[in-house]
Amino acid sequence: MEEPRKPLPVDVPGVGYTLKHRYAVEALISHYCKQAIGKKDGNGERFTEQDYQRMLFRGKCHDMDKILCGLCYPQLTADYLHRLFATHHEEGLLDMDQRCKYDFMEMIFDMESAKYTKPDKWGGGAYAYATQYKQNIIGTLLPYFQLFGLDKEDSGVLASIKEQVEHPYYEEDLLDAITTYLHTTHLHRLNGVARLDDRGFKELFEEPVPFRHPATQKKDGTVFTRPSKLTAASKSFQNREMMRGTYEAQLFDMDALCTILPEDIDKINEKALEYLKIMGREHQR
Repeated sequence: MEEPRKPLPVDVPGVGYTLKHRYAVEALISHYCKQAIGKKDGNGERFTEQDYQRMLFRGKCHDMDKILCGLCYPQLTADYLHRLFATHHEEGLLDMDQRCKYDFMEMIFDMESAKYTKPDKWGGGAYAYATQYKQNIIGTLLPYFQLFGLDKEDSGVLASIKEQVEHPYYEEDLLDAITTYLHTTHLHRLNGVARLDDRGFKELFEEPVPFRHPATQKKDGTVFTRPSKLTAASKSFQNREMMRGTYEAQLFDMDALCTILPEDIDKINEKALEYLKIMGREHQR
């Protein structure tokens, strides 16, 4: 007799919970961003169909690095690496002025999702949480709270989204999320792009590294220091700081990866492999 399927645990932080959380964020993005098309945010900038599509990609990729790391490392390590490199976390490597509007939008939906997945979390929603705990960046987030109509102490719960995420999660859901992520970013087919070294590339070709985050396009490499001013001032994050010192880091431009046309993937990767060959020959001289 076949053993019944066992659902993944979603009651505590881990792969199962993050999977449920990811689906909640994707559903929130789909709902609120679709409604926002054509509207102006608090900065007077109109939210377009292109912005909507960009945010849909964000939803498909949200926290997938955390899920994949959670399959390889202890959860605390996975959480740390995710917060370090994800641009929708304020305590990440990038300064706030190096982020784009999509980072702030994703940050809002990340906070808004808590009431759909964690009953013990702040109940009012993202705005109530941000005004209480994110006072240092609330001014930056406010224009996007206004855009989505979430600038209120209690934004309520959308029954349709609550119903979408309240169900058991199984291994096939995890595999489906991973497959969707791969087909959205194309990273499994971009081995050449993934292997380019930022500093070596800039020194040799004196041009931007393909598909690197704009904030990390420095010729001599992009150096970060931990703890940063923000993490040093945060009690909760300071206690979880796993890296101390100055080091160089490289970040993908995930938005650019997600907008690659399928018919261009091989051509882009072949070009990157040619770059690698030239870099290898230069290194041997």
